[in-house]
Amino acid sequence: MDFSQLESSTAAQKIGQYKLSTEDMLFAKNAWRYIYPYAEVALTDFYENDFVQNLTGRLPNYSKLILVGKQIKYWNNIFSYGFNEIYIDDVIRIINSHRRLGISLPDYITSYGIMLQKFEDILIKDRSDDLCHCENLSGLRKVFFLDICIVCSLYSDQHNQAA
Repeated sequence: MDFSQLESSTAAQKIGQYKLSTEDMLFAKNAWRYIYPYAEVALTDFYENDFVQNLTGRLPNYSKLILVGKQIKYWNNIFSYGFNEIYIDDVIRIINSHRRLGISLPDYITSYGIMLQKFEDILIKDRSDDLCHCENLSGLRKVFFLDICIVCSLYSDQHNQAA
């Protein structure tokens, strides 16, 4: 089994183990519908965070506008299509890119926490009157945690493969 097949297998296994329910995904999609119109502003704010700026300072040809667009596309794909083979290919490509740039797993996780907070802020400030507010927040968090679980597994696999 070559390394890309191993990565794909690991990601698929984590997706199966996590058992994200159909209901969880529906609430996450509902949360994204509220977040999406504000995503560009939230992600711009994310990339202006001091911690994130320290990471992006390492990027050659850094463009906040391009990264914001890529993030919106990434999350929109997850919330639209779920954790499918396209997602697996995307996440493997992104992880490989981040590793080449020297972004450590702890930094990756920290940046996810910052981004999740930006998205949660939208729901908390703008949608707290929604009857499914708690379920939407829960669905959003479960999607984020599944994504970061897959990222951690793939980082670990790459580290073990290199050793």
